[in-house]
Amino acid sequence: MRIRKLIISIVILTISLVFFSTACSQKSVTTEMEGSGKWQQKEFIIGAYDGVRMTGEHEKDMEILKTFSDAGIGMMVGTHYWYTSRYFDRNYINHNPNAVSNKYILELMAAFNKKYGKNKVRLITTDREICNDKIPINKEYREDNFTNYLELSQDLRDCLYGYNLIDEPELKRLRECLPAIRSAKEIDKEKMIYVNLGNTGEDFRTCAKELAENSSIISFDIYNWITSNEKPSRKVSEPLFELTQIMAEEARNANVPWWGVALSIEHEKRRDDMKILWGFKLHDPDNRNPKTELARVRFGAYSYLIYGAKGLVWYMYDTSNCPITNPDRIEPYKDIYIPYSFHDGCLDYDGNPSIFYDYVKEINMKITNMGSILMDLNWLTTVHGMSYNNYGDVPHGSLPVVEADTPVVASITKDSTLAVGIFEGKDNNKYLMLMNKDIDNDKSYTLDLKNAKKVSLFKSNTKKWEPIELTTSGSVTVDVETGDLELLRIIEK
Repeated sequence: MRIRKLIISIVILTISLVFFSTACSQKSVTTEMEGSGKWQQKEFIIGAYDGVRMTGEHEKDMEILKTFSDAGIGMMVGTHYWYTSRYFDRNYINHNPNAVSNKYILELMAAFNKKYGKNKVRLITTDREICNDKIPINKEYREDNFTNYLELSQDLRDCLYGYNLIDEPELKRLRECLPAIRSAKEIDKEKMIYVNLGNTGEDFRTCAKELAENSSIISFDIYNWITSNEKPSRKVSEPLFELTQIMAEEARNANVPWWGVALSIEHEKRRDDMKILWGFKLHDPDNRNPKTELARVRFGAYSYLIYGAKGLVWYMYDTSNCPITNPDRIEPYKDIYIPYSFHDGCLDYDGNPSIFYDYVKEINMKITNMGSILMDLNWLTTVHGMSYNNYGDVPHGSLPVVEADTPVVASITKDSTLAVGIFEGKDNNKYLMLMNKDIDNDKSYTLDLKNAKKVSLFKSNTKKWEPIELTTSGSVTVDVETGDLELLRIIEK
């Protein structure tokens, strides 16, 4: 009997020690996470600005999220201005009594992620009680501004990626918000703060610099193929590469990631007589050319990647309701935020995939397959085949070209359609991203490398590196489809 009691005592003591050890270990891990001090981006983000339509019916919305996820999009950057209330737990707004709350979206995402597991979807929330005119001017947020989100259950917290505070502020407005941005980072250290910049002209570098020094990331949007009629153009936005380079430089200086917002929806501003004042067109319905259509969409995404972007946000995934082009399908309302006429995004007015869905999906799959590599690359510089762009309106002589001190490459094909992003990896190898800026023709480019020993091409479909021929003089030739991008790894001597 004594021996039996002794054995029981030993077992109880052993279990107690194991439990204590596990508890200490868990406490140690938690402390280590808290000790890291700030949110850090760990994966390449592909998101959709203004999210997606929600019906408020669980099963229907699960299917909507499935279509969203199947397109390779894992993040709602903000919530839809029509289908969601943009309040934490209030489902009603005046122009749409069926609008869903932010909490509903988080609960839906938690259910989706539990069911599908691998491809998680998350939310950068837009909350009317926190963002835009509710941002304290030259003051910090109070912690109770974020109580609803801080007190979420863990499964909902896991679906919350961050807070979307303001879109395209001018410099004065941005500076008023900086104390609040800094305080939000401290109040919820586990989540990121999202502020998207627009083209603020001569203040753009200052905006990018000061946002990078105070926020979690920096983001901006600029769109191409602007037109003044019903047909798509071949005009690249004049400051595209200048502003993208500023983003890359200021993000590098502050050691934060930067994201770019790319176009996946047609829209235009119309005059009272319904003629187009300006617009963005991605396809010509009277003269369909899928190759060129895909290239236009590729261009917006890859022109960011060659400058080291760590996130891509599509504007927009869903087609907004608009009383101008769709007056018989919705209740009339005055949209004070987006007074534009929208056409099909990845989804049409009825929520069905459009031609752009497959284009965006193809691009997303390629980026996803490169994602872990992209996150390990440090941007060094980007050069172009010529100092002018193949399409207007980029000013002649404004694009950087290969110079004597350019890293990795001694020369590249003198072709205005070529752009090359130059990177260094965490493995100390060099990497090149070759972009074909031509939306009509496939291209073949030759690069003379300075100190290459071996060169490999990343095959996105197999997720493997394949060696390519390096001549004795140190040159390689790479084929790049229209609007596409290829990634090279350079092992130097």
